[in-house]
This record gives sequence, structure tokens and C-alpha cells, in this order.
Amino acid sequence: MVTHTARPPARPAAGRCYSLVVAMVVIVTLGALRSAKAMEPAGAPPSPPVGDSASQPENAREPRRPEAARRVVRVFDFEEKQTNPTPVPRFWVRGQHDPEGGRSRPEFPNWNRALLDFSVARAGEGSVQLPARGGSTSLLLERGVVPVFPGGDYSVSASVMTRGVVLGAAGIRAQLVDLNGMPVQGSRPSVSFVRSEGRWTSIQVSILGSATDAAFLSVELLLVQPRERAELESLAAGRASSVVDGDRASTPRATGPAQDLNAMAWFDDVRVAQLPRIELSTESPGNVVLVPEVPTLQLGMRDLTGQQLSLKVRVRDWDNRIVYEDHVKAGAGTSMTRVPVRVNQFGWYQADVDVHADDEPVGSVSTTFLYLQAARARATGRDSRVERAGTRRGILVSDRTRFGVIVESIAPGVESRVGPMLIRSGVGEASLPLSLLPSDEPAERQREALATLRSLLDELSLADIPAGLTLTLRGVESASQGGSWNAIADPASGAWPSIEPVLDRFGQSVQRWQIGSEPPGAALGRTSLQQELDRLVGRWSSLVPGPVLGVPWRADWLPPQIAAVPGSSSDGAHFISFLGSEGGWEAARVAGQQWVDDARIGASVPSATFALPPGDTSTSVRARIAEACKRAVELWAVASERGLAPESLKLALRQPWTTTSASRPWINPEPELALWRNLQDRLAGRRVVGRLQVVPSSSEYVEAPCYILAPAPGAPPEVGGAIVAWNASALPEQAILRTQPGGGTIEIVDVFGNRRPAPRAMKQELGDDASDESRIVEIPLSDTPVFIEGVDTDLARMLGSFRVEPTLLQATGTKHEHAIVLENPFDSTVEGQAWILRPGVIEQSVNGLSTRWRIAPRSIRFQIPAKSTGRIPFVVSFEGSEEAGPKSFVVDLELAADRPYGRVRLSSTLELGLEHLRLEVSARPAEEGEGIIVEAMVLNTGSTPASVNLSVFAPGEPRQRARISELAPGDIAIRRFAYADGSKLRGQRVLVSMAEIGTGARLNRSASVP
Repeated sequence: MVTHTARPPARPAAGRCYSLVVAMVVIVTLGALRSAKAMEPAGAPPSPPVGDSASQPENAREPRRPEAARRVVRVFDFEEKQTNPTPVPRFWVRGQHDPEGGRSRPEFPNWNRALLDFSVARAGEGSVQLPARGGSTSLLLERGVVPVFPGGDYSVSASVMTRGVVLGAAGIRAQLVDLNGMPVQGSRPSVSFVRSEGRWTSIQVSILGSATDAAFLSVELLLVQPRERAELESLAAGRASSVVDGDRASTPRATGPAQDLNAMAWFDDVRVAQLPRIELSTESPGNVVLVPEVPTLQLGMRDLTGQQLSLKVRVRDWDNRIVYEDHVKAGAGTSMTRVPVRVNQFGWYQADVDVHADDEPVGSVSTTFLYLQAARARATGRDSRVERAGTRRGILVSDRTRFGVIVESIAPGVESRVGPMLIRSGVGEASLPLSLLPSDEPAERQREALATLRSLLDELSLADIPAGLTLTLRGVESASQGGSWNAIADPASGAWPSIEPVLDRFGQSVQRWQIGSEPPGAALGRTSLQQELDRLVGRWSSLVPGPVLGVPWRADWLPPQIAAVPGSSSDGAHFISFLGSEGGWEAARVAGQQWVDDARIGASVPSATFALPPGDTSTSVRARIAEACKRAVELWAVASERGLAPESLKLALRQPWTTTSASRPWINPEPELALWRNLQDRLAGRRVVGRLQVVPSSSEYVEAPCYILAPAPGAPPEVGGAIVAWNASALPEQAILRTQPGGGTIEIVDVFGNRRPAPRAMKQELGDDASDESRIVEIPLSDTPVFIEGVDTDLARMLGSFRVEPTLLQATGTKHEHAIVLENPFDSTVEGQAWILRPGVIEQSVNGLSTRWRIAPRSIRFQIPAKSTGRIPFVVSFEGSEEAGPKSFVVDLELAADRPYGRVRLSSTLELGLEHLRLEVSARPAEEGEGIIVEAMVLNTGSTPASVNLSVFAPGEPRQRARISELAPGDIAIRRFAYADGSKLRGQRVLVSMAEIGTGARLNRSASVP
């Protein structure tokens, strides 16, 4: 649930209402008795009394309601050329430094003076100009001009244009004040800044009326230097503010005395509007909707204007597509509106509600919710203990606990909503924070903190968020680098008087304890870490039976080598490795491999939870989900390939929700939490047992990770085989996974668990005599992973084992012996036939040249005994004009094991090259003139000197030659070839042919001319 982000009504296009009518001022409060020029206490903005409100024609006035009850409370359009002889707008005063008047603001010097400007305006002819020639400039609204309802919500908006503002910013500051003009206790100012060079930009702040003693609204227009801007943002007590450069946000910070010395800002159409208070959520606990529940929005509103409100409801999916839209009428005053939403796909959704009054927008509100399938194989209570003891479904329960959530903070007011969200989204583990309070803190505060945690622990225990419920101890951060770790690990730190009551109270229900949220420090060596862990476990064990201590760790550090801790029932420490956002899913795989390989002591690997980085909100939701899914799959593959037990490598999301700041706070789940729920169904009870190669439609190499998932030992019968795949770098038309269904029904499952049938290839592709069983499925791959369910695991493993060996195809003119290699996982002999389709007899090479390939035989029958590896030999040769690099060998296989499996197409990549020589070619423009330089680099990777001849072939140009003699092992030689007229070669490819003297070996490489 999110509170409103209001948009006050736009200014009528017909121009501005203006009146010369002089109205009598009705004094309605004690504050209005003050002088129009009364000054506030030092450091606070001065504000004279209530001004008149007769700024509209008589026939345009609203019905007689209190001024504070209007939708648009005040509008300042600065059209005062005919009515105001002073340089300062009516109802405003300059807020510059004035010690005699009781205002001490030396950073706002008196030479900066705001004034009316009738030469610049957004509309009409008037605006107010704030110049800054060193120092900052302020214009203050007089006290009492804008009365407010206690508890009412308001916005202040304006149009702003700047000139010469490079370091500073123009902005608005607004705050609720009492009858005496003093800030209301507990309220904070709202600020917003803008830089908009030479064009008008809208700016707005919102003020929530939570105080009962609020009487007026204080408003200040500002042009500030960097230092004053930073101070004003600090006064906003952590509210997020940004410098906006047009539509693009940035947050520059100036250091030292740097200031704008000739800057100006113009403000026009300053408008104060009353906003309806809007609170939006769903009826489902934690905003997690489980099938067969119907997502139902709850929209609570309170509006003090008495206007009839209408609602425009839109629900968007993760691709920002509108999947539901409706218009609803809402009552005036206080009302609650329910809106059932029809969605037919699992996933993450964002609901937006725009609120209108008299066809004018007055506010908007958003929330997010998850629509999920209920978790399966989730055990509770006694059933959980039985299943973990070794029943056939125990592996499912154990694997589901590998998907955790790290709760980094719980905002006040949402404590009771965190538990239901975690339970309903099927989270397997949870790490909850507990800030340790110094022992001298009041006892009541200590009791409140522990009571909040106790209620959350009790709530989660009902769903059996397992023995993996971790309590993260934070606080006592006064220690040096390492924070909580150093404070707790040091026996003399004085932290233990705060720790022991927590262990005494929660030690029987919580076994896992994480020490702080920051790593203990890069300087902590492996030996000293072992010693500190031994000491900590010993002390912990005196209060907690068999504790498991969690140690935060950075993924880019060398893994620690921690042995089992004597006397502990755990395998030692459990490390929480925080992955960074750099490097993406490839970096996650490397981090997992490094952890397993470098942290291993004998057969033991310290258990670890890899915490994924928070989603990148600057990218699309689809990109965020795709990246998180790929990281999780890669780490699951590492654990499978290294044979790790489920508890040895786990995964966690960090705070996958946001919290509103409304009067009734709510939590909005992030899309990664919906992914987490589906990954449990897709990966629990399965292990990665191999990879399939995506077959390209041309000779290009396709990078598309494609993992085979097979049932883990002891998994129940309903856990079948699957594949997970995505496109890493290939063109969309190249990244198509073609596989044999094995006689079953193949379904494609997306990252949220939505299913659809897999399309099958046309018969013509495999011949008219192909049977239905032999028709392969064709699955286009994108950057977002998909799961393919229903595959025959043994068949997939056999297809995934397909390769051609050796992988290096020597670039010599002789015949080369290679073999197709297949591993038979079946319990019976596999018979079949192989057809080598590509390289074909004639293949196109550089600049339209053709090369001839000779492969014998191209059709081969074979048999492979059960549980063994078969080799199907063939001989290959090719013409010397073939370019070096990866070559795709495409083979059709027809297989029969326990039954016929029909025909399937597979691919393996060989590298055409030489073991002892490398050639790299590039082309670039010459430094002068229109010429082109072709550069050939030769590297000797062998053990003896080598001599080569180089020939360069460019379209329409004579051949150029060069020689490299006796190139020593490990050395590099570079030869450059110049072409004076590069215009004829641009966009074409230039071929360099390297022939080794004395051996007949030849390498060809080409480069495109820029």
C-alpha cells in the first residue's frame, strides 16, 4: 500500500482569473491578530497574518465552505503589475539575513533580493525572480495566509525555470506550523529541488497532516547553493529528495566554497491544494494472493473537501502491460472501496489508482501484489520432523529451505505483515534482525523490542519456517572496523550484557545466529577467524544448544577455510556471502565455484548462503527477474556439479519488498519474491546433471546456457526431468532450442510458473516419413530463462553428452580423425544412426568464396552398451581457404533404447586452428588521410621457433605479402599493411592468410573494415 502522490489540478488554459475587488478580511483565529510584518524567532521563517482570499471573480467562487476545505486552497500567479507597486509579491516577504529583525541567516545575504518580474512568465506576464550572486535567496509566505485542517494532507506545486544554476538548485520547502508560526512538533519539512536551464519544469512537495495542532502551512521558495541545499535536505530527516535536470534526476554534491555567482530562478503558478488521503492494499495478508483467491484491492479514502471522487484503476504486469482497467465511483468524505481484479497469470503486479474530482486529477496511489500458486510439499509441526527424517518427500522439504530471505529492517507499523508475506510466498528460511540495545537503555524500550520479535517468531513458527530461522544480531556498532562482529567477538567489548538476555529468551527456539550485517573485516586472517569462531561457539553453547553462527562475507574475498568446530553439532560456521551487482550471472557462477574449490578442507566445504544483490530499479522488471533467476540457476548448478548437500549452499533474497510511509504503513512485495516461489517448484528435488548445446541455424556459434535437471536421489515419483535455458548472446533467430520430447508432453514454464505447450517442428524439417513421435519441439530462447517440463531425463542426458572429439580441428591439409561421443545413461543398449549434416560439402567463406569439406562417412550406424560411453569415428578434411575459428558440426541422431525415440538434431563446436600458432587480424583507419591499416599479429604458443609467410587479400586490391622468420616461443610479431584508398574497402572484409614454412599448416583470419 502506498499513500498518495498527488497532482493538483492544472491551471485553466484560458488564462488567469484576476480581480480588483477588495474583500473584507474575516479574522478567524488568534494567529490572525498578529501584525502583517511580525517576525518569527531567530532562524525561523517570518510570517505575517492571514491575507484575504478574494483572488477570484465573484461568479467563480466555490460554495461557501471554510477556506481550508477547498480543493485548491490558494493560487499565487504573480499577475500584480496593475495592483502591487512594491517589488515583492503580495503575501510574501524576503527571507534574507536580517539580524535587526531577528532573522539570522548569513548564508542568505541581503544583496540577493527576490522581486516581481513582468518580462518572464510561464503564462500571462508575471512571475517572481530569485537571483543569487553568491549565497542563497529565499521568499517566504506570510504566516496565516494558508490555513489548514488538522490532519489534512496538502501539496505545494510550482513551475520553475533556472538560468546559470550549475551547482545549486531551485526548490520549495513546506511545513506545517501551529498558531504561533512554530513548526508542529514531530512534523518535518518537505523539500524538492530542480534545475531546469531555460525551460519551465513542474515541481511539487506533499505534506501529510498527521499532527492535530497544525494551523497553517509555511511555504518558502528557494534558490540555494550546494551547502544550503544539503542542510535543507538534512532537515527533512531522511526524506528522499533529488535534483532534477529536466526529466532526468541527478544528485551532485559540491565541496568547499564552490557556488553559483550569477544564477537566477523564476517561479510561477505556486499552488496549494488539499489532497485526499488515499491508502491502497489488497485484502490478502502481506499483499500475497494465493489461488483460488481473487485479487481484491482495498482503497480507503478520506477527503475533507466534500467533493464526489471517481477512481481509475489500472493493473500492470511485469512487462508494464495493462491487464485490467476499470472506473469506479467513490463516496465523499470517508469511504472504503473494494475492487476485484481479474488476472489469469501467476506473477507480480502493480496496481495504480488515479483519483479525480470534477474531472481533475487530485491524487494517485500505487501498490504491488503477488498472484501465486500455493506452496506444495510444505510440512509443519510433527509432519515436518517426520519428513526431514527421511521419507520420500524429505528432499523436497530440504531443498525448499534453501530459498531464504534476509530481512534487513522492519519499518514501524508493518511488523504484523512481514510474517504473512513470508509464509504465503513460501519462503524456506528467514533471517530476522534484532538491534541489540545497550544495557543502560530504559527497560520499557528493551521489552518492546523483544516483544515485537517474539510475536514475529511465533507467527513464523506456525508455518514451520524451519530450523533455518536466523536471528541477526546488530547494534553495539561502536567498535572499530567490523561493527557488530568485532564488538561481539571481543570478550572485553562490553556487548555481552546485551546479548545474554536475548540468548536466554530465544535460544530454545532459534538455533542459527548471524553476527552483524557487515563482514568482520578484510584484515581478519583465516587463522584468527577460526580462533574467534571457536571462542564464540564455546561461549554461545553455554546458553544455546548446538548453535550455528552466521558470518557475513563478501563474495569477492578469498573464501575462508574453516574446520568443524569441536563440541558443536554444526559443521562450523555458516557464511553469508553477499554478491555484488557487477558481472551478473557469470560472476555468480564464478563466486560459487571459487567458494567450493577454495574453501574446501578435504571433503568438507563450509556451508554458505549466497545473498543476491537487490534488484536494479533502473532496469525493467523483466531484466531484474531474468538476472536473479540466472544467478540462482548458476549457483544451483555449481552445488549439483560439486555434489554438495542441500545445507551446504543456499540462496537468499535481500529485503524483497518496499514499505510505504503512509499513516497506515504497508509492505509492497518485489517481483523477485514471486520468482523465489516458482524456483522452489522448479528446482526442489532436482539436480543439474548435464548441458544441452543449442543448435544454430547457421555456422555461427550460439551461447545459450541450457541445463538438464534430473530428479535427485530419493525424490518422489512426481518429480520428473526438466531443462532450464536462456539466450546469452545469440541473435533471436539463432537461439532456438530443438529437442526430442521422448514421447511425453512438453510444457514451457516461465519464471513465475505459468505453463504453455511447447511448439513442435514441422514434419518437413525431418522428412515426410517422420512419425509424430520423432517430431522435435522448438523453443525460442530469450534473455529471460524458461523451464521445459516433461522431458525424458535419460534421453536428455544422452543428448547432452553429445560432443565431437578432439575439439581442436588442425588447420593442415591432411585428413583428421575425429569421433562423435555419446554417453548412454539407459539400463539397456542404445542403437541408432548418425547423419553429419554440417559442415556441408560446400560452405561459404570470406568475400563469397566457397570451400569444400570432405567427411567420411556422413551416415553411421552404432550401438552403445548400457551405462557406457560410445565413440562413433569419422574422418574430415577441408580446403586451405577455410577461415580459422569455431566451426559448428551439426548431426542428426535417430535413437532407440527401451523404445524408439525418433530423430533429433544436435550440435558441437570445434575450433579450427593450430596448437602452436595463433593469428589475430584487425583493421582501422590510418592516422592521416583516407587510408586503412590492416594489422596481423602472430603469437608462437609452441616450444620451437616458427617461420611464416603472410598474404593479405583485399577486394579490388593487389595482394600484399610479408614474412616473419624464426619467431621464438612465446614471442609476438606484428605486421601492418596499408591501403591508401580506404573508401573502397569500408564495410568489406579483408582476409589474411598465414602459411607456416616447412609444414604446410595454414591459418586464415579476416576483419571487417570500419
